[in-house]
Amino acid sequence: MLKSAIGRLRLLGLLEGISLLLLIGVAVPLKYLSANPSLVRALGQSMACCSCFLC
Repeated sequence: MLKSAIGRLRLLGLLEGISLLLLIGVAVPLKYLSANPSLVRALGQSMACCSCFLC
């Protein structure tokens, strides 16, 4: 999977998708239920890093 450029692109896309699902499905509800935005900040930064590598 990592031997070709398409394989690396697929892997980065997968990582970005997983980080988005974690951000929306876990971090945002926890932010509003517990009033603690630290998890959103951490996952948001990791998603932004994945997006930068993808572009």
